[in-house]
Amino acid sequence: MNYDKHIQGKGGVNILVIGCIHGDELIGRSVINELRRLVVSCGTLVTVIANMRAIKAGKRFIDKDLNRSFPGNQKGKNEERLAYVLLPLIKRADIVLDIHSTTTDTTSAVILTKVNKSIKQLLSIFNPKRVVVMENKVGKTALIGHCKAGISFEYGKDKSEKVYKEILKDIRSIISKYGMIEGKKMVSKITHKTEYFQVVGALARPKGLKLEQAIKNFSLVQRGEIIAQNGECIQMATRNFYPFLFGEKAYKEIWGFMLKKVETI
Repeated sequence: MNYDKHIQGKGGVNILVIGCIHGDELIGRSVINELRRLVVSCGTLVTVIANMRAIKAGKRFIDKDLNRSFPGNQKGKNEERLAYVLLPLIKRADIVLDIHSTTTDTTSAVILTKVNKSIKQLLSIFNPKRVVVMENKVGKTALIGHCKAGISFEYGKDKSEKVYKEILKDIRSIISKYGMIEGKKMVSKITHKTEYFQVVGALARPKGLKLEQAIKNFSLVQRGEIIAQNGECIQMATRNFYPFLFGEKAYKEIWGFMLKKVETI
């Protein structure tokens, strides 16, 4: 089988935690292995380590980005077939928690593809530092675009012990809030005010240009500011925006996504 599924508990609220949608993002496997040690006394905890073929190959994906392959195709390529098989698990779950890592300097952000009452209640449990709403074409092919209430964790780099602990802490807070594990309910200490952003587009990456070191994720880029350059070739911002998932190794055709800040979602 091209994924590893484990079920703890029975009945009640159904929470799906999924990691390794990308085979080179192994932090999800580490978090899930720890979650599988829990004794679930109420509800159902389903954990999935996805895209095992890509993990074994040491690659992000085999044929196609799995997080751009939903709802899937039974007769399609590797990731399209895997998306098709995973889709019933995703649709059945009341809550889906999707774990990612990044090569960029992005820290403590969660991604949504839609906003509803269930998602707002979910966010209130652990109050993430930043919330990014990606209600666009990309969201329709992403895993969390096909569930009742889902969020993707983008907390930082794959091998960071701090990132691992933060993701595990927040997921355990959610599981605890729903009474799934015995003992005193975990409460995350809030020391910040959540910032909200919406994706307004992606920024093309011209060949041969190098991203300016001054461009930092979630730091405002103003119109006219230099984004990338190579000698006399310069790419300048045509509007004000906040960069998200910007980095030299993040994407091949785009630098990343452009955001606008909003008061709430």
